[in-house]
Amino acid sequence: AQEVEAVLPELVKTGADDIKTVDYPKLTAVLIEATKELKRQNQEMQAENEQMKLVLCELKPDAPFCK
Repeated sequence: AQEVEAVLPELVKTGADDIKTVDYPKLTAVLIEATKELKRQNQEMQAENEQMKLVLCELKPDAPFCK
């Protein structure tokens, strides 16, 4: 809970006994959105990588990734 609290304090509650708990249903929604964003970024990077390979293969057709 302490690690989650450092990033998303609104998802952590401290009880009367000073024990911290995480609101996991809300955390799940945050993790799903983060995963979607990472997937989008990965797709953009893959497309950019393919474009760079095309340019590099024109300059150096014998490169290992051009085959």
